[in-house]
Amino acid sequence: MQDEIKKLQQDKHPDLSTKAILEQDQEQYEYLSAIIMAYLGRKPTEVNQALLAYAKYNLKETQQGRSSTIRLVDSPGKQTDYSLLGRKKDVFFYQYLLKHQLTEIPASQENAPATNYLTYAFFYRLTPILILFVFAIQLAQIFTVAQQEGTLDFLNTVPTNPLRTITSKLGTSLLIPPALLLIAALTCFVIVGVKYGFGTWHYPLVYSLDGQHVQSLMLGYALGLYLAFLLLVVIFLAVLTALVSLFSHHFSIVLTVVGGVILLGSPAVLSNHLLSKITTLLPIAYFDLPNVVLHQTTWPIASLPVGAVVLIAWTAILYGIAAVVVWRKQML
Repeated sequence: MQDEIKKLQQDKHPDLSTKAILEQDQEQYEYLSAIIMAYLGRKPTEVNQALLAYAKYNLKETQQGRSSTIRLVDSPGKQTDYSLLGRKKDVFFYQYLLKHQLTEIPASQENAPATNYLTYAFFYRLTPILILFVFAIQLAQIFTVAQQEGTLDFLNTVPTNPLRTITSKLGTSLLIPPALLLIAALTCFVIVGVKYGFGTWHYPLVYSLDGQHVQSLMLGYALGLYLAFLLLVVIFLAVLTALVSLFSHHFSIVLTVVGGVILLGSPAVLSNHLLSKITTLLPIAYFDLPNVVLHQTTWPIASLPVGAVVLIAWTAILYGIAAVVVWRKQML
């Protein structure tokens, strides 16, 4: 900015546009200088006050149609938002930090406390598709191994309630993968906590339900919602895996089908305007867990309680179909 200001000042006969740019650059430079000085002073209150002042300035500039000329700090792992809503989120965020005397902990901070580190890992560093594919591989392996060993075929011939048979197999398959994820998360939390501190769960993540008004989720609540929806999605995928495995004994085929369903939950598919009227009723619309929890999807979704009902309903439908298939196999 210093170089840009010097270059503009060299123009001895600036036009109105150049004068306006120079004036805006000088104004922003003052705000940014205040932020730097506040950081050098190492006083969290002064830092928050300086950041809040600049956030309010950027909000004012955006409201006046000059969003393209404001300077925002890019945070690795997070998409920079230049929208009016993004500026409102900034103001809300720094007002909260100032009011509750908290220090900002960016998503890119390597020595973040355990609460922030773990939440940021799930929301910004680990893509939900990667997590779901890990679960899909484990589930496909569990069901195809049972098929190849003849265990599932044997259970299908036993004169017992088909619901009990498939439920017991699903229960077994849902014990190992979630338990492994929980153990890994707790281990990470303890290691980071011992090294950098455990932090607080009362740190805000800002979001908007209607695209206009800003709200906040505390880290603990946001992570709880994330894990709850992850469990619902994994249960859905487990039932889907069980159903597909009834038709094929091959690991690659089962994984391809389940993986294909996971890929259908990508933004490229769901953002298609042809699906916009029905996405709220599709289970794949709720696979992008961070954006679903923070209401940042580029496709329409229902409220979180309704989204949970959608996942449960589709799981029940697939469960019923699988039970019918098992019953038919028993009859044969």
